[in-house]
Amino acid sequence: MITLCAATLAPEPVSAARPVIAELTGPVPLRLGAERASRDAGRSDLTLEAEAAATRALAAARQRVRDQAATKAAGADDPAILAIPVQPPGGTSEQNRELGRFMTLEYGWDEGQFDCLDEIWSQESNWETTAENPSSGAYGIPQSLPGTKMASAGDDWRTNPATQIEWGLGYIDDVYGTPCSAWDFKQGTGWY
Repeated sequence: MITLCAATLAPEPVSAARPVIAELTGPVPLRLGAERASRDAGRSDLTLEAEAAATRALAAARQRVRDQAATKAAGADDPAILAIPVQPPGGTSEQNRELGRFMTLEYGWDEGQFDCLDEIWSQESNWETTAENPSSGAYGIPQSLPGTKMASAGDDWRTNPATQIEWGLGYIDDVYGTPCSAWDFKQGTGWY
């Protein structure tokens, strides 16, 4: 484990807008500074390993999308290549869930808030990037209705779990304040 002294790191400038992880080709944002260091001080190695696993899952998802695009581009005229099965976009449900945990903590909410978020999105989509409600048309991990609303978080909203999660966290923040408030509402109404 590497230990960094927070005093040697220049904190990022604070902006009113939350960062949007919109491109699969961009770097995974990491915030270092006094706030992050103090929050990490009480966290277990298991939690930090989960964050590392989520980062690896996002990198793997990015590579899959690049590989899929290359396969499709290379086989545009070759029926044999077009017949090669391609993995669904995004990561597995578990990878997307771990990415969601990481992004929820980065958003500034604690593990308890992630537990509420997990309850909502496990019921809504089972953390599947391409989940679609056949009757309403709600789409993606957060079940955006319509799905095109997630375009405000990135053009890759149909396939990028990070874009869908970022949009969903912003929606919950704007409408309910916290994931636990959204979960309380959903328990009473069946939707959020």
